[in-house]
Amino acid sequence: MASSTENDASSDAYGLTRDEVESKRLNAQHNVWKTNIGHLLHPRIQSDLAESPCIGDIGTGTGVWVVDLASEMAGDGKAARYQGLDISPSQFPSSPPDGVVFSTFNLLEPVPAHMQATFDVIHLRLLVLGLPRNTWKLACENILSLLKPGGWVQWEEADFARIKVVQNMPGVSISAARELTEQILHHGRKSGQGWDDVQNLASTMSSVGFRDVSVDLFSSDRVASTREGFNDSTIGALAGMIKMFVKADGEASFWNEAGAQLHADAASELADSKAYYRAEINVVYARKTI
Repeated sequence: MASSTENDASSDAYGLTRDEVESKRLNAQHNVWKTNIGHLLHPRIQSDLAESPCIGDIGTGTGVWVVDLASEMAGDGKAARYQGLDISPSQFPSSPPDGVVFSTFNLLEPVPAHMQATFDVIHLRLLVLGLPRNTWKLACENILSLLKPGGWVQWEEADFARIKVVQNMPGVSISAARELTEQILHHGRKSGQGWDDVQNLASTMSSVGFRDVSVDLFSSDRVASTREGFNDSTIGALAGMIKMFVKADGEASFWNEAGAQLHADAASELADSKAYYRAEINVVYARKTI
């Protein structure tokens, strides 16, 4: 997620760390994600771009998506401008490429006047840990405010509420990975995570006034070679969530006493892709009325 001012920690709902380990995880995750959905910017959106589009990436983190897109589009003849937006600047690249700027921005606060109707495209990916339950409609309203008339939004989320652990060979144990996932989802719901808002994202966009709302559905294991990378990314995120629960959850005793061992057992089951996580990836795209 992202902030128009330097926010204090109380306004930041994102639960994972923003250290070097997490930055490496996000960068590796980007490649897995791009390979499975097959694009950075949806072809429908790319075909409709203005000559000098302004493209924003909310929840930019390390900026890997927006920097990659700027590189990919460098030879297309468009004088595009790119802006990475996040509630925290701590993972912004120290030397961004020309044409790419980074700013703080909070998607759940009123959009500043100078940012309203300024973007041709807004991209978002995996904000499920940064948007608590019952805030998704507000987020969609603020995205609508950021876009120019006719502008596009592309929002990608994995349906982690229904994530599966599947075997890649007969007889492989997956009990620890399943239990870890169930415990994470249970505690996440108790703490207000918006796991279940992902399935309603398209209808939420429609309800605030977006038109031409469409959903492309992919599997995280569509390209078999990415399964290990998706495992690594997911198990890394779960480790961060355990730390979050220990810090904030009233039932954190489970995580203090058994969480680390359960996580280690799950990681062992998933090693060498003996088993792997599989989730549906929703790519929701829509446009603002002209």
